[in-house]
Amino acid sequence: MALLVRYDAAHRDEESKIGCGVDYFNVRMNWGTGGATKGFWVVRTDGSETDFSFLWAVKGTPKPEHQNLPMHAVRW
Repeated sequence: MALLVRYDAAHRDEESKIGCGVDYFNVRMNWGTGGATKGFWVVRTDGSETDFSFLWAVKGTPKPEHQNLPMHAVRW
């Protein structure tokens, strides 16, 4: 939970990862253009879900601008 609090504080311009409250955490495979990686997910008390980067939470700094772009906006 402390990492999510830190993440939200560093990413104030984004939607809160904590949202309405955290029910539990889990680890899932994230599938992307670079293959599969394990990722941390938050399941909220209202049933909504989101992933988060513990590395960006530990750093306590916003992600670089190019990592905030939606995937459909990125040209390969």
